[in-house]
Amino acid sequence: MELSRLFDGYNYVILTGKEGINIRDAIDQVRNALSGGDRVLVVFGSPYHGVDEILRAEGMEDSLKRYPFINFIPGQGVETVRTEEAVIAVLSILNLIRYLHGSLP
Repeated sequence: MELSRLFDGYNYVILTGKEGINIRDAIDQVRNALSGGDRVLVVFGSPYHGVDEILRAEGMEDSLKRYPFINFIPGQGVETVRTEEAVIAVLSILNLIRYLHGSLP
């Protein structure tokens, strides 16, 4: 399957990475997407390459402008965050945003 087709079927795509915009600056946009019941895809990098590097290598650099590229762990203080730690952190933040917005009981 072509990588670009992975984004098909989702109403909202979030790219994650330390080069992205601070979550504080994107929180309203994320809250609106989560509250609408949209199908949301969250894209993480690999242990060796960030989302931006992967997309550029696949010729999909336009995705970096088309979809929000968000840093969910600003001021992380380390070169990279392990993927499994990033998944927990990002999903926790998204869940908190949904909860505070009233989308969860």
